[in-house]
Amino acid sequence: DCVVPKLYPIEPLVDALDELSGIDTIAYMSYEKRHYEHFDPAREFRRLVESRNFIVEVISEEQFHPMYYANDIELWKITRCRNHFTGLSEAR
Repeated sequence: DCVVPKLYPIEPLVDALDELSGIDTIAYMSYEKRHYEHFDPAREFRRLVESRNFIVEVISEEQFHPMYYANDIELWKITRCRNHFTGLSEAR
């Protein structure tokens, strides 16, 4: 689905990612670069997920299949920071 800050806030997406992710979870998300006058959505998303102890890695364009490449799209790999994880998986 698409999260557009003007219509849908970013926080519920981050809340869901936090709630559903364990220490071994890897989430992949795509981001289409768009202008938003109030803030940079990519920077705000990173700030929010990093505050929940996630690491966001931008997948290099060289790893994209040429058929699926677009210069306004980024692919993100999102994982938990193992040094700060305090979820249920840690207790197991």
